[in-house]
Amino acid sequence: MLFDLICLIVLFFVFMFAFKLFLNDNKLLLKIISIFLLLHVILVAFIFIEQHRFKINLANSIFMDDGETYSANGWQISTALTGNIPDIASIAQMRGIHLMDRGWGLERYYNDYIKEKIIPPASEYEVGYITYFYSIIYAAYGFKPVFINFMNVILHLLTAIVIYRSVISIFNHRAAYLSTLFFLLNPVSFYYSSTKVQEPLFILLVYFSIYCFLMTIKKSSYWHALLILPLFYIIHGLLKTYYFVPILLVFVISLLGIVFKNSKKPFLILTLLIIIFLISVNSNLFAKIKFYAAKSLNDSVIYQKGFYTSGGQVYQLFITGKNSHDYTFLEWVSYALRGWYHMLSEPILSSGASFKLILFYPVKIIFLILCALAVPGILMTMRYGHIEAVIFLNILIILGTGLAMSSGNVGTMLRHRDIITPAIFIFSSFYISKIYGTSDFDHRKKG
Repeated sequence: MLFDLICLIVLFFVFMFAFKLFLNDNKLLLKIISIFLLLHVILVAFIFIEQHRFKINLANSIFMDDGETYSANGWQISTALTGNIPDIASIAQMRGIHLMDRGWGLERYYNDYIKEKIIPPASEYEVGYITYFYSIIYAAYGFKPVFINFMNVILHLLTAIVIYRSVISIFNHRAAYLSTLFFLLNPVSFYYSSTKVQEPLFILLVYFSIYCFLMTIKKSSYWHALLILPLFYIIHGLLKTYYFVPILLVFVISLLGIVFKNSKKPFLILTLLIIIFLISVNSNLFAKIKFYAAKSLNDSVIYQKGFYTSGGQVYQLFITGKNSHDYTFLEWVSYALRGWYHMLSEPILSSGASFKLILFYPVKIIFLILCALAVPGILMTMRYGHIEAVIFLNILIILGTGLAMSSGNVGTMLRHRDIITPAIFIFSSFYISKIYGTSDFDHRKKG
């Protein structure tokens, strides 16, 4: 643990220097990022110290989350890669930190998986490609979780910078600073970005691809355009298809909307003609679209049931005793609306009272206020002609609906929801910047 804390301090100063070089032209943003870097380091150090108390059985730690399982699988893969197989006594001592209880005895796990150098496939639950990356870190440095925790912190802060640069390219400095600050102050993302979960990487990739999209549209930057395709490949490899396809729809619909708004109607007409041609030569196209739409809806129920039966604090969207194939249109609408209700209100409005939830009330009230302010913010973007903001609106509606319909465990949903919360903060920040401040400001380095 002492070595992890020393590494944490060293990494803190290294990235303080890196951010100073990177943000030297924007002193205010540099101060904001530096403050939150320090707060994250303090939280990570506290997590290490608290978990060290339960190194024999980490399940007793208050910071137990899915990231520890990803970390455990990464450690298992690293032992297979290096051939550095510890004895069973060492595993017994370290299993609280490294190895989750998979429902079988320690000796069987050691003989069947550790000694046989088994590498779990990426498709296995709570493995994925991110775990392979964790395994490389462990193979290189041994079991040093500080590198993974700190990596997520940096990914989170880079996302904040990307959001700032995206918003300023569409709106103004005030909206850019406010949306960045709201994103960093979000207690859910602040906590989970200090752990070993994979969401910080997902969120960075999604919003960096949006930034590249905006730079392509606004600045005609073909370098940013070239980055979009490899970013899509990475996102596709990391995300479930159920989440990735809505992201593709976001970009396609946003592009068509921007093209139409900019009066490039010949391009839009040509696109429609091509679609009509494809439909005419492929009579099964509508059937394929219908099949995929039905499959997506049914998959959402499967995921919802899976999360609902995962234990913990859960909620139910599916209809008991009824097959999802038999849902009516109105039942699907009700399903989606109830999903949005839980995604925006949990864990307060529909949960039993407890001391922890009472402490969470002020934060939740602020979040709901920002959600309410986002509505006039969206209308105001249309009034002022900020058509490029349609990509954030599509992220909110399309991807948000997919997340709302497929969640069921409150903790998991709160993590997944953070993919769309930056869009909420962006629209609410734009509204605040226009209502409560007529002049713009910029704290960039002068001269």
